[in-house]
Formats: sequence, C-alpha cells, structure tokens
Amino acid sequence: MLGEGSGAVIEGNWNGIVLPLEIRKDKVSFDFAKTEEGLSCQVNVQVSGALTGSGGQSLLDGNTRRELENFFGDIIKTDLENTIKRAQETTAGDVFGLWAECQRQAPDLAKIGENWQDLQVLVDCEVKLQDTGRTR
Repeated sequence: MLGEGSGAVIEGNWNGIVLPLEIRKDKVSFDFAKTEEGLSCQVNVQVSGALTGSGGQSLLDGNTRRELENFFGDIIKTDLENTIKRAQETTAGDVFGLWAECQRQAPDLAKIGENWQDLQVLVDCEVKLQDTGRTR
C-alpha cells in the first residue's frame, strides 16, 4: 500500500470481459484530520497502468478510457478499504504503517487516539491508463 503496488495485476469483469490491469507506477499520500468521530486518515492512491488483456479490442478511446479508469479505481478503493478494516479488527499491530505515519505527519492529532485501530480510514484512488507508452 505504501507505494509498493508496482507490478501487481488487478482483474475486473467489465461488460462481460475479464480485463487485467498491470500497475506500472503508484504513489500514496496521507492526510490526517480530526473529525467528530475522532481521527481520520485519507489515503490518496494514484496509479498508472496498462490493460494487458483487451483481446485486441480498442478500449482506450475517450469515454471508455474514463469509464475503465473509474472502474479500476473503484476496485482498488474497495479492496484497500476492506483489507484495512479487516486488519484493524483482527490485528493489534500497525501492519500498514498508518499510525506511524500519523505520528510522523501530525503528532498533535495522534494524541487524539491510542493506536491505529482508532483511525477512521478512507481511501481515494485515481487510475490513469497508459496507451503505447503514454499516460493520458
């Protein structure tokens, strides 16, 4: 999660076609804030990648490109949120380094909670598809 997704392949079933997205580059940043519920962590994920199995179909024109970027962004967002939630419920350790990052970036806010399970984690994911070596 911390910028280590390069090389991963994510599959999604889009209009009856299983499409694999190979992640070529990724970047993760964090924003911490005090909320009414306590402490929140906004995980901002930026991914660029390429479709590796389009079956020879041209999928990267205008609206289709945006639809696919949103489609894969939603998959990554949901997977990350579910994984983080599951880890918060079942482990005591800060397996993703979120609490350590909070203490580093926002030490005053970190005093609100006691550990990483106190973080309300939200994920935002932006995907950019590459085409013939270019990211549009």
